[in-house]
Amino acid sequence: VEFIDSNQTEPISRKMMWKLCFSKNPAYPSDPKSFGEKLRATRMQRFMTIKQLAQELGVNECTVARWESKGSQPNPDKLERVQEFLASHNQ
Repeated sequence: VEFIDSNQTEPISRKMMWKLCFSKNPAYPSDPKSFGEKLRATRMQRFMTIKQLAQELGVNECTVARWESKGSQPNPDKLERVQEFLASHNQ
């Protein structure tokens, strides 16, 4: 994915876009270690809302928010889908 700066004709790389969007965002975990931090970082890097991720995973928005903020883990029936989401970003 490439992004164009309105003042430039050169595309902005995804890495640069992440830096611009997240480097000063206190909600973005800069060094994700826990499951919830990794989930939030991956969701944000994919420019997804909690609602969009919940729909993709087939769960309630509150469930995604709880996974991200309270450190709870998905039930076994959802864990595989969440792991696939996390792995898809690392390809």
